[in-house]
Amino acid sequence: MLQAAEGAHEKLLNCEDLEMLVYGFVDPSEETKQAVKAATLLNPQNLFFIAILRPYTITKGCMRAPSGFTKKHLPEDSAYVKLRTTDGGEWLVRSLWQKPGRRMMLTKGWRKFAGENGLVGGDVCIFELINNNNPVHLVLKVTVFRAIQYGGGLSN
Repeated sequence: MLQAAEGAHEKLLNCEDLEMLVYGFVDPSEETKQAVKAATLLNPQNLFFIAILRPYTITKGCMRAPSGFTKKHLPEDSAYVKLRTTDGGEWLVRSLWQKPGRRMMLTKGWRKFAGENGLVGGDVCIFELINNNNPVHLVLKVTVFRAIQYGGGLSN
């Protein structure tokens, strides 16, 4: 997963960053790689991270945010995150903090969010930090780039 530099308006990712994003991902399809490239063109106005969803991220009902992002930009005492989609839908999702490394996991409510938004393995999501001033009202805007729009998804 990648995150924006402090200057969120800078060019999002370079070729090496794209390779790092898909590196270690089990057989990313060409469709997923194309979805990643499309996501990099969005150029969010706020701090963000990009995640390629793996099938188990959906079935096990939890998604990990990158520790580099969470350490710098999220309050550790936040118990819930509001996920807001581009169409205005909102879901309240429980956040758990793993130590060491201060990695946040989205747990209770994540499976419902993923299911109601038709997410599948291979989809690419941008999680844009909208509000981190108050841990009770932590908001992440989620923009989805569906691998199927580029010809497929992941089956394993």
